[in-house]
Amino acid sequence: MKDHWQICALCCGKYCTLFDSSDLLIADLTFGNRNVYHEIGYLMGLNRGKWLEQDNFILIASKNTGDDELEKDIGFNLKSWQQLRFESTRQLEEDLTESVETYYKLNSAK
Repeated sequence: MKDHWQICALCCGKYCTLFDSSDLLIADLTFGNRNVYHEIGYLMGLNRGKWLEQDNFILIASKNTGDDELEKDIGFNLKSWQQLRFESTRQLEEDLTESVETYYKLNSAK
């Protein structure tokens, strides 16, 4: 189990310096923000340069924008990656908790 972890919130390019010290990235694809795609790509490049798997990020997207709109907004290079699609904050919380617990191999207290 890792002793310390950070989750980077993707807002602007200044967060790129945090990627080296962060274990897990959670990226929201809901509104097709191009900065988010840039930052995911940056992390993918860091992973590739270190010969790491591309498993240290979780992609999330709200279903409330409509499937057609969501599919149009999500970039072609991320469509094949697993995404947590959620309809409510509660569903996001549950699915994200499960994904983080799985990533860090934590035992759930359920």
